[in-house]
Amino acid sequence: MECKYESKVKAVAGNVENIYSRLSNFSRLGAAMPPQFAKDWVATETDCHFTIDKLGRVGLKIEDMQPYSVIKYGHDGSLPFDLNLWVQMKPMEDNNSCLKVTLKANLNPLVKLAIGSKLQDMVDKMAETMSKSSY
Repeated sequence: MECKYESKVKAVAGNVENIYSRLSNFSRLGAAMPPQFAKDWVATETDCHFTIDKLGRVGLKIEDMQPYSVIKYGHDGSLPFDLNLWVQMKPMEDNNSCLKVTLKANLNPLVKLAIGSKLQDMVDKMAETMSKSSY
């Protein structure tokens, strides 16, 4: 069953070029990952690995990038289900921007029941943390 988790649109103090530069490189992204959800963060420029409670070790890789607009991440096969995550960003007035985090996963009903609310919390916390980061 395809499940979609979306954050609210968050205002960001910074231009999309700087936000894109930070989020398109996993080695610069660790600080934006909420530590209560993503533990043991290890990253290179194009992939990362971390641990999520009740889910285990997760690996993500950058799958697609549209400069200053969207970055799409996919899992590296470490999960027993398909998962995609993307961050959309848009310029606003006065060198500010907004962003939104979306996660799409194919979960069976039992897995959705076990971790669905945690995935929504993770998406919300990621967007909140990203919106408060310095760019």
